Amino acid sequence: MTRNLICHIYPRSCGKWRRTVAHLLARWQQFDGRKVVAIAVDGCCDDPEDVIEAFAPAGKTVEFIVKQNDPGLQEVASFLPMLERVINEPGITLYCHAKGATHESDDAASHKWCDAMATACLDYPRLVDCAMTRGNVAGAFRSHGLWSFPGYHNWHFAGTWFWFKSARALELDWRNVHPNFMGVEAWPGIFPTDESSCLFYDNANTAHLYDNGFWADNIAPAMGYWRQSLAKCGLVPLANRPEFSLTY
Repeated sequence: MTRNLICHIYPRSCGKWRRTVAHLLARWQQFDGRKVVAIAVDGCCDDPEDVIEAFAPAGKTVEFIVKQNDPGLQEVASFLPMLERVINEPGITLYCHAKGATHESDDAASHKWCDAMATACLDYPRLVDCAMTRGNVAGAFRSHGLWSFPGYHNWHFAGTWFWFKSARALELDWRNVHPNFMGVEAWPGIFPTDESSCLFYDNANTAHLYDNGFWADNIAPAMGYWRQSLAKCGLVPLANRPEFSLTY
């Protein structure tokens, strides 16, 4: 099925936004549909041209939206403008953002989180295909509870990387984006829970995902077992252990 991409990048000058770009480019061949990248900047950021250049040469097929960063709304401010560009496109769309862009430490748990979401959402297209034949939205770190906004079902994908079917979103109140910084993370909740699939690590607790010890003791072993299980099914990752070979 056709794969579209919408991505929000806040290119803080520490350069950690490049991690997400590297993840996308390592699996770029799967994106055969429309690709839109929003770049939100302020006085703490690299130049938007640095982001555009980081996507080269693949960026020739990307529509870039450059805008002033809204510190209150953050990625929510760019979500609907990007969504409007893909909502009538065929196939499925990945939403992602540069997770950890504000965390300068190389050892920040948010970078491990970014790596895990990229692996789960991008490395195994056949796994995504399977999930999307059974439902209408899929991602990693599904979490139940926390937000019960009007018109939403009470669940989300912690970390805010997810695939969705536009055709199904059009049947729902897809413009219902809660107007604060967690609005995009909550947005998959417009889909009923039974239409969602968790690609990796269900019943996540967001607070734990910022804890390096929890990653070492729980998520890293789970990721290893998950990879081994997929390998037994004949699934080969598009990028081989990208968290150890990223260049940015």
